[in-house]
Amino acid sequence: MARWVSLLCNLGILCGLGLWPAMAQVKTKAVFVVTPPTSPYQEVAEGFRRLMGQTPDMEIRMAPLQGSPDEFRRNHESFLRSPAYTVVAVGADAYRTVRDQVEPSRTVAVLMAVPPGGPRHTISAVADPVQVLRLIGEMWGKNVRLSLLLGGSARSEEPVFQNAAQIHGMSLRTAVVTEAAQAVDVLKSLVDESDVFLLYPDPEVLTAVPPDAAIRYCHERRVVAAALFEGALRMGATLAFVPRYSEVPDILRQILKYPEQFAPVAYPGVERVVVNRSALAMIRLNPPPSKLKGVTIVFQ
Repeated sequence: MARWVSLLCNLGILCGLGLWPAMAQVKTKAVFVVTPPTSPYQEVAEGFRRLMGQTPDMEIRMAPLQGSPDEFRRNHESFLRSPAYTVVAVGADAYRTVRDQVEPSRTVAVLMAVPPGGPRHTISAVADPVQVLRLIGEMWGKNVRLSLLLGGSARSEEPVFQNAAQIHGMSLRTAVVTEAAQAVDVLKSLVDESDVFLLYPDPEVLTAVPPDAAIRYCHERRVVAAALFEGALRMGATLAFVPRYSEVPDILRQILKYPEQFAPVAYPGVERVVVNRSALAMIRLNPPPSKLKGVTIVFQ
């Protein structure tokens, strides 16, 4: 097909018929289903709004998630059903609302935890595991013992983190629990053999073991509770890796234009590491340095 288009252009046929300009003006179309403004998705949604004014080659519509899910589906059925539009669901509520209405091949989701059998592409609201583990190595060395607990719905994240650990030559113990009754015991066994416990925002695990309870046990064992979501700091986490949410709109733009070039999950980088001063006294490792390569570190 590409060879025929090239040949016809060389002959002046497409241009003469006025067909080439029409082909060149085909726009990528997307509708953003946006969860009401709550952190961390508010910054992502604002980035999408800025994107609307900066991409004349894309037709972008905003669809705030308002009213009941059924009401939303009725009001936006023409976009949800149209094969011309990619539906971008920002946040878990938005994804649940459109999940059964839109084929996975036309869905991109921005989520804290990657769903199994989910959309064609997910942009994680968790910072890039490769960068997170690099920063942990910079703070405490590559011999530090790491652990991570995931639920069955986030099982796909396990090889991602293991690959990140392998890249940096670090030791990472992981466990996947499929029954809530097992979660507490599995978490304790991981923490007992760790220096740093990675607290991942997996809804299944956080329901079975509330994050404040997991963090308290880390304190008892003098283990670093390294959260992958900023809200855990309010519960006493030792530190949190805050993603660079401003990168998400640019990642999305590239996914919409060149979907075949992207892996199923894309991660933003780390914008800053926030350290809880009061929790530092509860760990057996030395406090982290005041400066990190390429990332801001904030003590509060």
